[in-house]
Amino acid sequence: MTRLRWYLGSLILLFTLPAAASISDLRVTLQAPDRVEGWSEKVPLSVTVKNIGPDAVTGARLGFGLATPDSVCASDKPLPLIEPGASLSESCNAQIVFQPYTLFAYARVDAPEGVTDPFPNDNFVSKNIPVSTPSPDLSVGIAAPTTVDPGLSFPFTISVANIAHTVAQNVQLVTTFMNVSGFRNLPSYCSASGSTVTCTLDTLEGWETQFTGRFTTIQFEAVAVDASQTRISATVVASAENGDPNTDNNHSQYNGTTYRTFFVTNRDDSGKGSLRTAITASATCSETGTPCKIAFRIPPGADAVQIIAPATRLPRLVGGTTIVDGETQTRYFGDTNPSGPEVMLSGRNLDAGGNGLEIATSCAGVVRGLIINNFFGAGIYLASSRASHVCSFAPTDWAVTGNYIGTDATGTQAAQNVRGIVVNDAAHAWLIRDNIISGNSNSGVYVAMCASGLIEKNKIGLDANLKPLGNGASGIYLGAAATGTDANDNYIGFNRHAGISIDSASRLNAFAGNSFQANGSLAIDYNLDGVTDTMPSPVYNNVLRKPVIASARYDAASDTTIIEGTDGATTVNVYANDAPDPSGYGEGQYVLGEAHPNVTNSWTFVAHGNLTGKWIAATNTVSYYTGWLVQGPPRSDGSWQGFLTSTSEFSRAVQAQ
Repeated sequence: MTRLRWYLGSLILLFTLPAAASISDLRVTLQAPDRVEGWSEKVPLSVTVKNIGPDAVTGARLGFGLATPDSVCASDKPLPLIEPGASLSESCNAQIVFQPYTLFAYARVDAPEGVTDPFPNDNFVSKNIPVSTPSPDLSVGIAAPTTVDPGLSFPFTISVANIAHTVAQNVQLVTTFMNVSGFRNLPSYCSASGSTVTCTLDTLEGWETQFTGRFTTIQFEAVAVDASQTRISATVVASAENGDPNTDNNHSQYNGTTYRTFFVTNRDDSGKGSLRTAITASATCSETGTPCKIAFRIPPGADAVQIIAPATRLPRLVGGTTIVDGETQTRYFGDTNPSGPEVMLSGRNLDAGGNGLEIATSCAGVVRGLIINNFFGAGIYLASSRASHVCSFAPTDWAVTGNYIGTDATGTQAAQNVRGIVVNDAAHAWLIRDNIISGNSNSGVYVAMCASGLIEKNKIGLDANLKPLGNGASGIYLGAAATGTDANDNYIGFNRHAGISIDSASRLNAFAGNSFQANGSLAIDYNLDGVTDTMPSPVYNNVLRKPVIASARYDAASDTTIIEGTDGATTVNVYANDAPDPSGYGEGQYVLGEAHPNVTNSWTFVAHGNLTGKWIAATNTVSYYTGWLVQGPPRSDGSWQGFLTSTSEFSRAVQAQ
């Protein structure tokens, strides 16, 4: 019986392999030290290749050594005949050619062409070999802003690592600064003397003893010298009580500057220290070098908010790069208005039309931390300007953040501009984030023309407490030349017209994660004509349709609400509402999440909890990757989108059962 089984097995093997193939199970083993002393040692390596059989093999190839280009004992060495059951050994002393703290030794054997190795997993073997180090090896780095405010503190971080295996004892870091006037929030193990900060750590574990704990950061604040456009530097040097033979990485250098700063020191309409004078002076700001800032430093007295009410229109900002920073008032004098910003720009003294701030800088423009109200034009007007190719600043420097636009100082009462923000700039990608844009007589955000833009995390039509305040037209209006605008994660509600209105000629606009509530017409309205069945798609010669919700039902056993639908696109965003929109479509009061349709465009979304009685609605977003066209500035996580995207209007709402 045994012979019969062997015979049948041999027949099966013959019929399942090519006639010319032979079988050799090669196995490689590696002998290497468990540890190497010092950095200049040679590492003895021994390799054994065994042929388990069943056939002899000639021409197998061997490679072994350390995983560095100059420490290879054999890279592709041909081996002689190895009979079944026989072994062949090779050895060498691999030279350590640089100073790592863990070596990687390996051995590899490959069967020759025409030979089948049934167990290839044992053809490769490796081993980590720690290098014993008589001393630690410290490495340091510095992280701090490259441009800082005169006379104010800025965050300063020192990172120190011990990249050897030996524990570092009594690690000391000495940092010497130039053009700083003091320090704040020093850790208990740090002390300052003049312009020097000394920090002492008890120990710093090594690579092998505490892999996750060998990096340490030291954080504190340095106070910049109170002078415009002045160089600041710092040098940190690290040392350990038990020595460090590799000192090339024991020091790090920081170089920064203070902003070229134009201070607003009073509330006057003109003259020294006025906002008008600061704007005029900023026209000389260059496109390279130190960026410019208009900073507010108005002695507060008894006033919680400093009100600047120009008698005539302010000049347009036209320099290379300018940051209008209302937050500096808070940083110089403290939080005198807990309800919002400390500086208000008011148009109450203007008899004729005009905008609050007009930004037409050529390299970077930022407006943050202001209350802007009562202007007969826009609170902020982002104008077309030349697109420079020599700017030294990133496109994310075009931003409007942290402002109250159209409200009073508390963010709860309307103090209307005609429009909140107008974007009329085809040269730059604008970011509009974390603003209250409410109480304006027309649209909150009016995008007449733009290269691309991101509108996110704003309250548009709601006050600081998410209560109704509204805008007199749409929350966001995208005109015919508004291309590539994304509006994500905003509260958009109580606006007289639509939440978002899109001109029929506008293209490539996507909306996700917004809370739409109680807008006068649709939450999203293409063509400004009510419910639209098809919308323009980023895929050429195609259209985008609304998804269809087939059912929404609560499953008590799993405590989930299962929402199923058809006609999905790339992404289906699903929402819930307390009540249906009068149109029967949308809105999107509560963001539930997103679903991804299958090949038949059907989709399912499972929401945790009981949504019985809620009205469920959804939108489609289609994406088409081009590989070269980038839409919009980076999202808050820093990643570029890289997609052509369009979002539909809302589906018909279905009540969850």
